[in-house]
Amino acid sequence: RSLVAVGRRPLSGDSGLERLGLELDERGFIRTDNHLQTGIEGIYAIGDVRGGPLLAHKAMYEGILLAEILAGARKPVRARAVPMVVYTDPEFASVGLTPAEAERQGLKVRVSRVPASAVGRSLTLGRAEGMCKMVADEKTGRILGASILAPQADVLIAEVTVAVELGLTAAELGRVIHPHPTMSELVFEAGEALLSRAVHILNR
Repeated sequence: RSLVAVGRRPLSGDSGLERLGLELDERGFIRTDNHLQTGIEGIYAIGDVRGGPLLAHKAMYEGILLAEILAGARKPVRARAVPMVVYTDPEFASVGLTPAEAERQGLKVRVSRVPASAVGRSLTLGRAEGMCKMVADEKTGRILGASILAPQADVLIAEVTVAVELGLTAAELGRVIHPHPTMSELVFEAGEALLSRAVHILNR
């Protein structure tokens, strides 16, 4: 059994933020530009108060970015890949677009599904349940996202996050040697399956 409790609302209604001149969006989050600055010069906002994924690692990323901005490095916020993890047993993790989200953006996609049992390390762990589903742009091969339900999914999702953020293709992912036997091969196999050249499952 699992319980996933999600959905939070900001308690900004009676906070007086609007009286200060800070602009809130329709849900009550503080609006900022892509340098984390609010509508008032010199006042910045990071983390949950900005909306988007309400995750600690996103807030920490924005905090580091804001420190760089204040130090004079005018680097805009551009992260498109924010991973999320549900600490079930086994873990569930995802990043980027789902097939439905990609198609709503007008993209044609390829989707691979590789069971965890295709990876030798899952068998030696006695944990063969789960799978990795990976999504790529059919035209360019660029990896758009993935969902992983498997042991160590919280660690495995980091590689897909790098791929999505840097715009890597499935072919580029396939040129990276993954140690054997490790759970990282689940990500490798999912990328190879997008190209119909996976080794440990039947290709479509």
